[in-house]
Amino acid sequence: MPKSRAPLNGSTPTGVQWIEMKRLEPMLPQLIQDIHADSPGEFSVIGGRTGIGKTNLQMYMGLCLATGTPFFGRRCEPVGVNMLTFEGPEQNLRERLETLMKQFPDDEGRFHFEFLAPRSRAELFKTVKERLAKTAGCKVAILDSVKYIVDGDYLKSEVVTYFLNELLKPFLTGIGMSANLALPIKKPLNQGVLIDVEDVYNIKGATEWVDASVTTILLEKRHRKPKEHVTLGFAKTRIAVNDMPPMRLFFDKKLCLFKREVVRSSDFDENDDETSVQSNGTGMQIRASIP
Repeated sequence: MPKSRAPLNGSTPTGVQWIEMKRLEPMLPQLIQDIHADSPGEFSVIGGRTGIGKTNLQMYMGLCLATGTPFFGRRCEPVGVNMLTFEGPEQNLRERLETLMKQFPDDEGRFHFEFLAPRSRAELFKTVKERLAKTAGCKVAILDSVKYIVDGDYLKSEVVTYFLNELLKPFLTGIGMSANLALPIKKPLNQGVLIDVEDVYNIKGATEWVDASVTTILLEKRHRKPKEHVTLGFAKTRIAVNDMPPMRLFFDKKLCLFKREVVRSSDFDENDDETSVQSNGTGMQIRASIP
């Protein structure tokens, strides 16, 4: 291979030079391994149908970050988190959060949470910016959901592009925060059709959100399963080192907690959406997703 040398006079580097330059660059710091970058202005997305569990998953992610608890096996750095949600009822949110927090170690005051009642989108976004700017010590904003703070159709290309490039990302950069955003996805006209959790580009309005994100996670219900059984897929993973296969999750209502699903071999369907299983040494079989 030819020797690498730095390009001169602003010229375009050779392929060899460019590879070497990229190799020498430090890796982007990560708050959630392979999922959420420690980079102000950047954001990750959790998308899915209404009622699929986006809010619950965001609460879980936020508490994983605030306590340094692994997020489905992915290492988390303990950081300050500010979660603002705009979907009630408020009493139900309080009960869910109270139950979920009992499943985690003490967050030592790093997890901030508030319900903000919906109002005009422009006014609500102004309040969101005030809360984020005035709450000290937070590195991650978790916002549920974008449809309440985007002034216009949150699935329309030009509206999304303006909101992200001119409003949200510059603001987050200025206050030194990254974000996780909940993205409601409209159900297919044919209610029996399931969304491919690894390909959301054919869904109306998703492209701009996915393209601008570091990571996009999609939740979808499972074929022939109760609504508590969902698949978590990665539609985009810009910072992941290895493949990020889908995970099967089960929502434990009693604990308000998503769990990796363990299935009996007799329940295994070779025609289902995942085919790799491995024994966990207890006569059960568990899906082989993230090591």
